[in-house]
Amino acid sequence: MTGELHRLLSMPTLERRPADYEAMFDDYVTWAGGRRVTDLVELSPGTLNADYVFESKDWRLVVELKQIAKYDPAKTANAYFAHLHRKGMLRTWKDNGAGKINIGPESLSIKQWNRFYDKSWPQIPEALTTANRQIRVTAGLLPPTQKRQLGAAVLLNTGDYNLPTDLLYRFVERKVKKEWKGGAFRSLDFVVCQSVDLFHPDQHPLHARHIAHNAADLVVRHAASWSFERWVAYANVELGAEASVNWDIADAPLGLRLDLTFPGKIRFAE
Repeated sequence: MTGELHRLLSMPTLERRPADYEAMFDDYVTWAGGRRVTDLVELSPGTLNADYVFESKDWRLVVELKQIAKYDPAKTANAYFAHLHRKGMLRTWKDNGAGKINIGPESLSIKQWNRFYDKSWPQIPEALTTANRQIRVTAGLLPPTQKRQLGAAVLLNTGDYNLPTDLLYRFVERKVKKEWKGGAFRSLDFVVCQSVDLFHPDQHPLHARHIAHNAADLVVRHAASWSFERWVAYANVELGAEASVNWDIADAPLGLRLDLTFPGKIRFAE
C-alpha cells in the first residue's frame, strides 16, 4: 500500500485525473491481495482485457473498473422532470410549495421513463457491455483453475456531480436485468456502483450499491461482500477512519435517493 487514497484526497479537486483514481484503485487491489491482469499474463497488443484478479480458496474474481467522469452541469434528473412539468406532460405530481414538486413512478408514462433511461447517461450501459466482454476475454486468458470463476464490474463515479450513486444504480439495474433476462451478460455476476471523493452531507462518502445476477448464490454473495468489506477496510487504514458495512440492510427494500447531487469533492487540508 502506497497511500494513494490519501494522496488523491489531498490533491486539489480540479487536478484529479482518471489516472489518479486508477492508481488509487491499483493500491486498493494490491492491499487486498489482488493482482493486475497484466502482471499475470502477457497480452497481445489490442487485447480487450479486464483490469484485476482476486483469488480465494473457492473462487476467482475478474474485475473491470469503469470510471464515470464526464460532467454536464445542465444534465440532471430534476431538469428532465422539470421540463416535463413545464410542458404539462406529467401525469401526476404533488406540489410541495416553494416551487418544488414530488413525482413518483406513476407520474411519467412508460415511454417517458424509457426515454429518460435510454438517453440520459448512455455511457453507463455502454460501459457495462464493454466490461462484460473484457471479463469474458480475460477469463479465457488466465491459467486454468478448478475454482468458480466470477466477474464483476465496478462503476466508480469520479466526476459526474449530477449522478448520485442511487441513480447510477438505477441505470445499471435496468440494463443488467434486461440483459440477464435475455441470457446475455453471462460474464457479469455482480456490479458495484460507488464513488470515493464526491460528497453529499446526507450520505457517507463510501455509500455504494450492489446488484447480483443471482442474489441467492452464496458464492457470488461472498465475493461481493468480501471485496466491498476490503474496500472499506482499505479506506479505514488509509484515512484513519472507523467505517463499517451494514449488511443487515442489504436485502431490505431500496430507499433510493435519485434526486441528490454532489455539491463538491472531499479534500484533505494539509
